[in-house]
Amino acid sequence: MEITENCKGNLPICKAIYLNKIKNNYSIVHFSDNLINFLNSFDNYNNNRDLQLSILRDYQIDGINWLYKMNKFNFGCILADEMGLGKTVQIIYYLSNYLVKNKKALIIAPTSLIYNWKKEFDKFASHLKYTVIENCINLNLEGNDIFILSYNLLNKNISLFENILFDLIVIDEAQTIKNPDTKTAKSVFKLKAKQKVALTGTPIENSLLDLWSIFKFVMPEYLISERKFKVKYITNSNNNKLNILKGIVSPFILRREKSKVLSELPEKIENNILINMSEEQTEFYNLYLNNVRNEVRNIVKNGDFDKEKVNILGLISKLRQICVDPILIDNTINQNSEKINVLINLVEEYIKNGHKILIFTNYISAIELIRKKFDENNITYYTMDGSVNKQRRLELVDKFNSDDTNTFILSLKTGGYGLNLTAADVVIHVDLWWNPQIENQANDRTHRIGQRNSVEIVKLICKNTIEEKILEKQNNKKILAELINNLDNIDMRLTSQDIYDLLSIKS
Repeated sequence: MEITENCKGNLPICKAIYLNKIKNNYSIVHFSDNLINFLNSFDNYNNNRDLQLSILRDYQIDGINWLYKMNKFNFGCILADEMGLGKTVQIIYYLSNYLVKNKKALIIAPTSLIYNWKKEFDKFASHLKYTVIENCINLNLEGNDIFILSYNLLNKNISLFENILFDLIVIDEAQTIKNPDTKTAKSVFKLKAKQKVALTGTPIENSLLDLWSIFKFVMPEYLISERKFKVKYITNSNNNKLNILKGIVSPFILRREKSKVLSELPEKIENNILINMSEEQTEFYNLYLNNVRNEVRNIVKNGDFDKEKVNILGLISKLRQICVDPILIDNTINQNSEKINVLINLVEEYIKNGHKILIFTNYISAIELIRKKFDENNITYYTMDGSVNKQRRLELVDKFNSDDTNTFILSLKTGGYGLNLTAADVVIHVDLWWNPQIENQANDRTHRIGQRNSVEIVKLICKNTIEEKILEKQNNKKILAELINNLDNIDMRLTSQDIYDLLSIKS
C-alpha cells in the first residue's frame, strides 16, 4: 500500500487499520464516521468470554481470544508463535470454544503431521467431531465438523475442495507455501473460508516473499502484487520501507517468544565443538576442494553461474560429507573419521550422565554410518528419515519419550518439525545447514513445553573447512532472522556471494 499526499478514495478496512496508525502524518486523510467507529471497536475490542482453561497458559488463552477477535472482524491471520509454544493446542481450544455446531473447519498439514493432529484432538477435545481424510474416494463431509487433510492429498484433489466454503481453514507449517509458484501454494490459494489462519514458527524461512505468500492465503487482496512487493521490499528495500511493511502486517500476526512467555522453560545452551581432521582426511578434503574451486571458476568464466547453481551446491554438499567421513562419497576409502570418533565419545559420555540425545544430519548415508558405529559400541537408537511413514513416526516418538533408548538419529528435514521429543535434553548436529532457522526447528523438538531440563545444543565443526564458513554465515543470517521482532532486509537463501565466500573465491 502506497501512502502519498494525493491518496484519495476508498480503502479496504484491513488497510485502514494501518493508515489509522499513521494518519496524523497526513493532514488530508479523513475517515468517515462509520470507519472511525469500526477502528475504535477493533482497537478497543475486549473479548469478555472468560475461558476457564487451567490446562493452558495465560499466553495461550490470549492467543485463543486473539483468534476470536480476528474472526469477529472477518480477518485472516497468522499465529506465528515460536516453535514449542503450543500453536496446535491453541487452535484445538479455539475450535472447541468458538466453533458453533454444524460449521465446517479444514486443517491442512504436512503428511507426517496429520495423525499428530488427530492425537492432539483425542487428548484435548475428544468431544468434537473430527476425522482424518485418508483418501478422497466418495468424499463425504457430512457427520463431522473438523477435517484434517494433508497438503499432498489436497494437491491431488483440489477440484473437490476449491468450491466449498468452509467456516475456518487452518494451514499448519505454513512455510510449506513459501514459494507462491509451487503446485501446493496454488492449491491452497484456491481454498475458500470465512476465516483463514496460518500456523508457522518461521514466517520467513528464505526471504520476505515467504511472508507475502502466506498473506496471499490468509488475506488474498491485502498486500500489493507479488511483482510490486519484490521490487519494493526485496530488490529496492531500505529500513524505512521495511518499517512500513512491519506496520502493515503486524495487526494480523501474533508472535510470542519462549524467552518472554515461558520464564519456567529451562535454558538452552549452545556449544560448538571444533574438530581437527586427520592428515589423511585433510589431504582428501583439500584435493576435492581444489577441484571444486576450479569447476566453479570455469562456470563463472563461461557465464553459466545461475544455470549451474544446483550443480555447484551438489559439489559443495560433497565437501560437507567429507567433513563427516570421506566414505560418504567414496566407499573405497577406509579412513578413521575424527568427527565420528568425537560423536561416539560425546554420546557415551552423555549416556553415562543420564541424558537422552537427538542426533541430526542432512544425509541418509550419514544416518546409516552412525547406526553402524552405534551398533559396534552398543549404543541404543531409533532412526527416522523421509522413508518412515507418518504413523510409524508417531510410534517411534512415543517409544523414545517413554523407554530407555538412548539416542534418536534423524534427518534434519524429516525430524525438524512437528515432533515432540522432550525426553531428550541434548541435540547434536553432525553437519550444518545454511539456514539457521531450519536448525532451530530441529532444536525445538526438545526445547519446548514439557521440557524440565536445560537443553544443550552441540554442533560438530571441522576446523579449516567449509563448516567453519557455514557457521560464520549462520551467525550473520541469525541477525536477520526475525521479521516480526526486527525488520531488516532478510534473505536466508544461499547467495552467489555466499558460495564465493564458502570456497574462498574472489568474486
